[in-house]
Amino acid sequence: MTKPRPARRRRPPAASPEDRRFTIKLSRALRSAGLRGSAAEIGLEGEVLVLSGDQGGRIAIPAQEVERIRIVSYPARYVPTDYRTRIWRTGEPRSLVIAPETRRTGDYGPVMRQFAGWVFANGGEVLRGPSLVRLLAQMIWTVGSLALIALVLLGGAIVEGRWWMWLITAFVAGLAGLLFVGLYRTAWPRRVTEPGQLDEYLPPAQETRR
Repeated sequence: MTKPRPARRRRPPAASPEDRRFTIKLSRALRSAGLRGSAAEIGLEGEVLVLSGDQGGRIAIPAQEVERIRIVSYPARYVPTDYRTRIWRTGEPRSLVIAPETRRTGDYGPVMRQFAGWVFANGGEVLRGPSLVRLLAQMIWTVGSLALIALVLLGGAIVEGRWWMWLITAFVAGLAGLLFVGLYRTAWPRRVTEPGQLDEYLPPAQETRR
């Protein structure tokens, strides 16, 4: 007589974005906005993003009251990726920056993706990529440095007239051009046409676990 197979354990249903939460350290700007303590819990209540300080204070941001939201990530080779969201609210002079801890992003990804989707649905402007000022500074530092080296090499090639100097000059100039095109195509701040375009600027699924 064969033994009956043990019943399989049913996996609990995945939490919806409304059931998810993540924690951030409080910045001076968030304290000035009304949160108290050293950290804040962030989650969704319907279409409202709610920030609650661990020692008091609460900020509620309805999606329909957001003029603009920008989601960005700053990947690095040897340290965890830095994720940030900046929110501009209607009638508020200052924007709010939400930055999860680099090694403990929690549910930052699904929460911010859902909230940005609601902002998009309500006609708000949704951007991805760093600030233009920061990107231009990066371009000046990287592309500008290579372009300056190429100009110096060009001067030497004109004076010396040696073929290998022309070759090195062309290589450095081409590298500067490729770097500029790469930064423009991948990092230039752009308005998204659908919320799925934000996924590359949010933590992968395995990073959203607590």
